[in-house]
Amino acid sequence: MQHIAKVVKKDPVQVRLNNMSSDDNVMPQMVKDLKDSADYNVRKESVDEFNQASCAVFFPAYKIKPPNCFM
Repeated sequence: MQHIAKVVKKDPVQVRLNNMSSDDNVMPQMVKDLKDSADYNVRKESVDEFNQASCAVFFPAYKIKPPNCFM
């Protein structure tokens, strides 16, 4: 799922949720509740910003992101 999410440029948790059956399944709601209680979106945005800044520090000469640059 992680690989699929990266290839389609989607959030891995959302890809997992999209692939869960919601019929008599409590997992989708549990994942959504955990995502909310853990401030997942805020944390993910913070990590993405850090990674973007790190790419600029480690690869300043590149006009485009190097292929293996964290994201």
